[in-house]
Amino acid sequence: MWSAGAAVTWAVSRVMPPCWMHALLGIPCPACGSSRMLDALLRGHVLDAFLLNPFYFLLVPLSLAIVSAAALMGPRTFLRRLERWSADTWVRFGYVTFAALLLNWIYLLRFGSW
Repeated sequence: MWSAGAAVTWAVSRVMPPCWMHALLGIPCPACGSSRMLDALLRGHVLDAFLLNPFYFLLVPLSLAIVSAAALMGPRTFLRRLERWSADTWVRFGYVTFAALLLNWIYLLRFGSW
C-alpha cells in the first residue's frame, strides 16, 4: 500500500524534468532536494527532510501560516496589511530571503546529497 509520500515521489518523478543546473554544471541548484524533502516530510522523516533542503523545509510551514492567515483575515484585509509595509521593509525582506537562499545553496554545495 502506498503512502502519501510515495505517491508524491512517484508523481513528481513523472512530471519534473531533471535539474538542468546539475546536469549541465554538476552542482546542485538552490532548490535541489526540495522534492525529496517533501517526500521525506510526508513520510514523517522530519530530520531527513530538514537535512535535504533546510530553506524549503522552513518555507513549507511559513507558506501554510501565510495562507492560513489570509484565509482567517480574508484576502482583502490580508493584502491591506501587506500594503502597509514600507519600501524599506520590503527591501529588508528581500535581503533576508536572498541571504537565506544563498546560505541554503552553500549548505547544499557542501553537504547536499545530490
